[in-house]
Amino acid sequence: MTKILNAQFCRTGRPTKQMINITYENGSCRSGLAEIILPELNGWLNDGNSILPQLPKGHPNHLNRLAYQDHEKCRQPANETKIWRYMSFEQFVSLLAKRKLWFSRALALQDGDPYEGTLPEKNVGRTTADLASEMHWSDAGSAENSNQFIKTHRFIQKSALLYLVSCFNAAEHESNAMWHVYGKGANCIALTTSLGELKECFGPFVDYDVLIGQIEYIDYSKVCLDETNYLLPLLHKTPFYVYENEIRCLIMDDGDNSLFGDDEPSPWADFDGESSPPYSLGTYVSVDLSKLLKKIVIGPHADKWFIETVRDILNKYEIDIPVAESMLRK
Repeated sequence: MTKILNAQFCRTGRPTKQMINITYENGSCRSGLAEIILPELNGWLNDGNSILPQLPKGHPNHLNRLAYQDHEKCRQPANETKIWRYMSFEQFVSLLAKRKLWFSRALALQDGDPYEGTLPEKNVGRTTADLASEMHWSDAGSAENSNQFIKTHRFIQKSALLYLVSCFNAAEHESNAMWHVYGKGANCIALTTSLGELKECFGPFVDYDVLIGQIEYIDYSKVCLDETNYLLPLLHKTPFYVYENEIRCLIMDDGDNSLFGDDEPSPWADFDGESSPPYSLGTYVSVDLSKLLKKIVIGPHADKWFIETVRDILNKYEIDIPVAESMLRK
């Protein structure tokens, strides 16, 4: 029998509507209006299937684990892999002062990459039967329910709205291209750590999971993604960005975590196709700087005085790590 890991009612932004978000043990997901899915779910349970017990957020047992969690869809290199984060001096000072790392809502990244968090062309136009087969759903139901099935499933594929992302570069050596794209000026820095340290820097679980996966670069005109898990659009990009060799940290905004205040709209608010409320472009996430910062590399075109300025800033925040000049600097 297939087991459900979690079946949760979620806010939709309309008091007369409720949505059920179902996560299966095999990692697949399904969501839809409660009025449609609940009768099907009850019938499914009556057939002998089960829902696995899930600990509530804040349960003491959760304090024994890290915020970082492994996920079968998130492929990774070895923990010893060297990880880079290129940033402006202003972003660096903000990181030190706040002791928090910026996570962008993936939706905000579509200004630079229109494919961000989207499905490839071959996924568009797939039938209800195609999706129902992938979801192991024996009967998509009536035409009305079938249309709703497509609608709700397509909404869940709006991963760019649901997920917060923070991006790193996996490489043994620094990248001239990454300096130009993400350094944002001559006086910039890159921090280095390892993938294993990156996993640990998010500390113990609070009320959100951090997933980390290596981006796979695919031709969006030729490849069709498996739609049984809505992480996949966030773990694939077009070959235009292959130079980034990206390692991506992901946090799902489930509308019920401490990363946002009460005035932040639930990401489910535009489920019925209404106009979207204004969402935050991202948020800051607490990190352990002793894990995240192992070495600082100064940009190849930085002014000579900038190196000492970076050392002074590190001393101010009592951070003792090596500061090195770029190997590209003459």
